[in-house]
Amino acid sequence: MTVISTMLNVLQLSELTYSRRAGIWADRSIDIVSPRVSAEERLSLRAELRSVESARQYYALYERLNKIAKQNEIILPTFAPIGLPAKT
Repeated sequence: MTVISTMLNVLQLSELTYSRRAGIWADRSIDIVSPRVSAEERLSLRAELRSVESARQYYALYERLNKIAKQNEIILPTFAPIGLPAKT
């Protein structure tokens, strides 16, 4: 029973750590692209980040930020979301 409890605690910690890293990446990326986008788009990106409640919503924000970065030749921090659907 102790082993199972320990494993569950490790999994919960891993999930919490991953979620924190994902949020930090998105927050940093918004700051990094901010000089190249309008104030309105910056607010929109912040609102989108704060309203994320699912992996699908996070993937959409991730793709949006990467698209902005690519269009403006900006290098974002390295981060690969778990489970991001492969591009076809």
